[in-house]
Amino acid sequence: ITARQADPKVYPPGQNPYRIEYAVYNMTDPPVIRRLTDAARAGVHVQVLIDAHQISPDRPWNTVANELVAAGFSHAETNKGLSPEQARDTQLIEIDMGAGLFHFKSRYFSYPDPATGTTKQTLLTGSYNPQSSAHKNDESFHRITDPGLIQKYVAAVDALRADRPVQNTWEEGAPLNVLFSSPTAKGPRVSD
Repeated sequence: ITARQADPKVYPPGQNPYRIEYAVYNMTDPPVIRRLTDAARAGVHVQVLIDAHQISPDRPWNTVANELVAAGFSHAETNKGLSPEQARDTQLIEIDMGAGLFHFKSRYFSYPDPATGTTKQTLLTGSYNPQSSAHKNDESFHRITDPGLIQKYVAAVDALRADRPVQNTWEEGAPLNVLFSSPTAKGPRVSD
């Protein structure tokens, strides 16, 4: 937010380098929702992808969609049938996995470093959902800064948002590989 506020540029759709992209199963933590709203108001491109079943009308206690829409977020009730521009620009998208769960948990942050102009990226992942009761569980939360690993997450989120299969790849000899267990994942599977 601070870096974006210091940058007077107006960016065309799809070219804003200040980005926060949440792809989460659920979100009920009021401070997180407020900060995402603050970031969007400051000119950061904020997008939240969330499991459609978690914010369905039969779960009235989950108010994240109402809160974000009231704060001015654009909203798509499904990711199916969105144009590439709608998928890129809509700020809140419900991900419909059919009978499966959108149990993805990643938070991607990127911005140009004001001192060098290079893109800074961080990805947070793990079992922790941004919800007010998660701190009571035995959760994991990981910060990833390796650009190659981050791009695997970004590609997976892009595929899921576009209702395409996630393409897993295995790099023999790599110190760390990432395999996604999405119901639509193709290629090597975690069980392999």
